[in-house]
Amino acid sequence: MQKVFTLLLLLTVLCIVGCNSNAQVDGTIMLSDGTPYTGGRIIYDKDSSSVIGRPDEKGYFRLYFEKPGSGVPAGSYRGFVSHDGRSPEEIASGGMMAKAPPPPFDRKYSDASTAGLSFEVKAGEKKKLEIVLDRAPQ
Repeated sequence: MQKVFTLLLLLTVLCIVGCNSNAQVDGTIMLSDGTPYTGGRIIYDKDSSSVIGRPDEKGYFRLYFEKPGSGVPAGSYRGFVSHDGRSPEEIASGGMMAKAPPPPFDRKYSDASTAGLSFEVKAGEKKKLEIVLDRAPQ
C-alpha cells in the first residue's frame, strides 16, 4: 500500500510539473548599434490578452502572462516596446522619473501595427527572440 501511495504521489507531482502547457519565451533586446535596451517593457498581444517582459541591464528578458515565471500561452503574438526611461536599478529601488526621456529607438516600435515584432509559440515550447531596434532618427 505504501508503494502504491508513493507512486501515485510521484505521478501527481510529475504531471503538475510536466503538464504546464505554457511555453517559455525569452531573449534579448538591443539597439542597432549593439547597446542593450533597458528602459521599458516588451509587450506582445494575442486576442485580448498580453504577455510582457522587462529587460535587465544586458537586454535579457523573459516574457510572462499574469505573473513572472508563469510562461506564455500557445498562440500567435504581435508586439511593441513601451518606453518609460527607467533603468533596472531605478525599477529595483522603486524610483520614478518626473518625465521619461524620449526613446532611443524609432517610434515605430511603440505601436504593434508598425513595430514588425511577432512570434508564434506552441504549448510547452522554448523560444528565443532576438529583437534589434533601429535608433531614433536624428
